Amino acid sequence: EVVVVRPGDAYSQIDANNYVLSPEHGRDGYEALLRDLKSTGKWPDRIVHLWLTTADESFRPGSSFFHRNQEQGFYSLLFLAQSLASEGNSQPLHISVVTSGMQQTRDEGLPHPEKATVLGPVGVIPRELPQTTCATIDIALPARTRFGGKRRAAALDTLAEQLLCELQQPAANGNVALRGDRRYEKGYTRFNAAKSRVEADSKPAIRPHGVYLI
Repeated sequence: EVVVVRPGDAYSQIDANNYVLSPEHGRDGYEALLRDLKSTGKWPDRIVHLWLTTADESFRPGSSFFHRNQEQGFYSLLFLAQSLASEGNSQPLHISVVTSGMQQTRDEGLPHPEKATVLGPVGVIPRELPQTTCATIDIALPARTRFGGKRRAAALDTLAEQLLCELQQPAANGNVALRGDRRYEKGYTRFNAAKSRVEADSKPAIRPHGVYLI
C-alpha cells in the first residue's frame, strides 16, 4: 500500500492514502502526518522522498528556488527525523531520497548544487535513529525539446524502471547516481600511508616558485 504526501499550503488529509503537507510551516505537519499514519495502522517501513526531483525551477510567491530546495530538502528531512524520534519509532525503516542535478559523476555541469545540503541529514539520521537507513539516488531527467516528446517519454519510462529497481534493493545506507544505463555508487578506497610516505620522500617537498596554502 502506498501513501502519497504532496507539498501544499497547509496540512490536510485528502483521502485514505493522500495527504498534503506544508514544508514551510516547519515540524508540525510532519508530526501530524506521522500521528495519522500511526493511528490508521499505516506506519511506513519505506519512505521515498521525491521533493528534490525537479523538472523546472518553480517556487511559491515570495520565495526562491534555492529556498524551495532547502524547505523541501534539508529541512524536510530534518523535521521528518525529529518527528520520527518523537513518535519513538522502533521498527526498521529505510528512507530513499531521490534528487536531480545534485551529484556530479564526471565533469558534467551541476545544475543545483544547493540540493547537496540534504546529504547532511542523510548521513546523520542512521546514526541518531535506531534501525533507520538512508540512501540518496540522484537522477538526470531527460531534457525537454520542442520536437522530442515521444523520445523523452520513452526515456522517462526507462528511467522510471531503473529507479523502481533501485528502490526495491535491500535497505542500506549509500549514495547512488543513475546516468543513462550506468549506475554509480560512492565508495571508499584504503589509503596506503606507508607507500605515500616513501613516494613523498623521493620527491622534493617544496618546489621553487611554488604556491602553498597554510
